[in-house]
This record gives sequence, C-alpha cells and structure tokens, in this order.
Amino acid sequence: MSTLLSSHHPLMRFFRFLDTVYVYEIVFDIGAGDGRFLTTCAKLTGAACTGIEINTDRVEEALQVI
Repeated sequence: MSTLLSSHHPLMRFFRFLDTVYVYEIVFDIGAGDGRFLTTCAKLTGAACTGIEINTDRVEEALQVI
C-alpha cells in the first residue's frame, strides 16, 4: 500500500517547486546545508544551482555529495 502525502508536506512542496524550474534558470539556496536540495534540483531539472552556507562543516558535507 502506498502512502499519500498531504499537499502541505515538505516533500510535496519541493516537487511543486521543481515544476516551476526550467533548465535555463539559476537556483540559489541560502543556508544550503549539505546541498541535498540543490543536487536533487540540478539532477531533476538541469538548472544551474548555487548554494550559500556559512557553516564550514555543512560545506564539507555538501562537497562530498557533489
């Protein structure tokens, strides 16, 4: 049995956002954390993605994901 997600669920909001991103656009994520959002966005949409993060530990995590 599959699980239905509320339209207010963070994952659903994420996928609704992806529907509005096109390959010729640039997505900026301020407070990017480990870069999970941006890497997924780039893979699914082809858009150029840039993250801004001040916590160096989180930046190191993001660089390992890329």
